[in-house]
Amino acid sequence: MIFYEDVSVRDGAQQIGITNTYDSIKEISNIIASSGIQRIEYKIIASETDVVHFIETYQKHTAIKFSLLTLPTEATKSHYKKMLQSVNQEHGRLNIKFLFPVSQEHLVHKLKTNEDQFLKQVKEFYEALDLVKCSVILEDASSVPTEDLISLCTKITEALNVSSLVYADTKGILIPSEVEANIKGGLNNEMQLSD
Repeated sequence: MIFYEDVSVRDGAQQIGITNTYDSIKEISNIIASSGIQRIEYKIIASETDVVHFIETYQKHTAIKFSLLTLPTEATKSHYKKMLQSVNQEHGRLNIKFLFPVSQEHLVHKLKTNEDQFLKQVKEFYEALDLVKCSVILEDASSVPTEDLISLCTKITEALNVSSLVYADTKGILIPSEVEANIKGGLNNEMQLSD
């Protein structure tokens, strides 16, 4: 079965010069919901206002499934706990996605951490939210060799109850052969990667 998930509210808002107000997010969500799309990836919940706005949108569009992207930080943990306590998560309508940068450049230089420490943070966040399952987005997955990617996937699935691993890649258009090799390598090792 194929599901279409629209990422305009979250990923589309990362384009240069775009700043989404809550009114624009609400309008975009309304358009997406009326178009027949089954899933919406919503923006990161980063404030009390975001919690209120998401709950309002979630409760309005009862036929839509929502994904919420997050980084495992203390600053966002309380917002996600409050949000999860306030929504009725019936029929698997809500999925938490952890963004997992797989490149050493991103982990070491931008986030000032390493793979094992970051995975520990994700696991602690996962347990603090009392999640039954989650998704993990492997960010810029083409920047690591297939063997390292498979090793990371194994670590993640051992640490968390993961419903899906998402191969998210902003460089893939420049190196399609490497992306193809990574995906095939993962599938050959029975790792279920969804693009």
